[in-house]
Amino acid sequence: MLAITFVSSIGTGVVTNGVFFLTKSGFGFSDLANYWLALVMGVTYIVAARFSHAAVEFFNRRGLSTRGVLAWTLVLMGVFSALPLVATRLGPSASWLVWAMVVVYSPLTGIVWPVVESFLSGGRQGEGLRKAAGIWNATWSGAIIVSYFGMSRYVKESPAQVVLILGAMHVVTAPIVVWLLPREPGAHAPEHHEPHPSIYTTLLTTFRTLLPIGYIMLSALSPYLPGAMERMGVGPAAAVQLAASWLVARAITFWLMGRAASWHGKWWPAVVGAALVFAGFGVTVVTPGFFAGTTGVAIQVAGLVVFGIGMAIVYSGAVYYALEVGRAEVEAGGTHESLVGVGYTIGPLCPLLAELARQKGILAAGRFEVAVFGAVGVVSLVMAAVVVRQIMRHTSGR
Repeated sequence: MLAITFVSSIGTGVVTNGVFFLTKSGFGFSDLANYWLALVMGVTYIVAARFSHAAVEFFNRRGLSTRGVLAWTLVLMGVFSALPLVATRLGPSASWLVWAMVVVYSPLTGIVWPVVESFLSGGRQGEGLRKAAGIWNATWSGAIIVSYFGMSRYVKESPAQVVLILGAMHVVTAPIVVWLLPREPGAHAPEHHEPHPSIYTTLLTTFRTLLPIGYIMLSALSPYLPGAMERMGVGPAAAVQLAASWLVARAITFWLMGRAASWHGKWWPAVVGAALVFAGFGVTVVTPGFFAGTTGVAIQVAGLVVFGIGMAIVYSGAVYYALEVGRAEVEAGGTHESLVGVGYTIGPLCPLLAELARQKGILAAGRFEVAVFGAVGVVSLVMAAVVVRQIMRHTSGR
């Protein structure tokens, strides 16, 4: 499972996280175009993740195993990764093929990861599930770091080739899936007592609300970073490497969360994780408007590190409680991933609307960063209020 996750995540790391660097430096996309692309990615992802369980059941009824669904989806992801290369051969007028790749690729990932999570959690619970989830989180996040640094040397000269080569990783993964995985995820042994403490359900609800808050900020940040780094005088290759600082911090924190069990059933990860996400995002977004040069870059990288730590804490809590309470069902993973998609959809709206306002003269150019931070902050505070309300409702009878 870890081998499959690592190889496949190298490809998804480029397309879902690094595509904005590729489109900007290799295909001449504007910041506004990148925001629209991020919005489309989020909408298609959430729809696919939400209905991944139904899709798997549809193919199961027609004789295709869950393993088969995963293998064929990976093959399709690899095939559509060739579209950017076709676009470069046909010329600037074919840049729409890059959009076509994202429109198809994004929903396919929305199917893959719920299925992968069902195989991960099948037959595991308690300490075994915690360790497996922790190592798995560190594996896929580590693979994205590899993909970021791998593409940094070629992000300007050969962006289409980068997508093609890393997309081919999905095709390579398909036979591994067939050879190593059982036809269906493992089933949990029946239990005669409550499989988890009652507070786990409340914490699951809390983390399921916090998770999209983090991804709202991440999806607003991803298309914003290339332009922000450029305004601070950072070249394309260095920008990709510096942007990976939050990925490194996230991977290390994932590993630490997987090693410890003291946070299970506790409220502090939700509070600390959310605070770090918000603080790290704020520092990262606001810095280019107030600092420049080496100082500005250093402060922004520090903000990215804090953001990465917070994201790892929130994600670790969300995926652990989802798999522990939801067990090995694809539907449990689908709900988890659809909440990620909510963040991927709402997040780009904030910089997109700010950029439109700036182009129309409604927003002063120097206020762009503050406007983005303010919009994301308002949305996040509203969702945080929902979290508080949920906690009060769940604990009112105790």
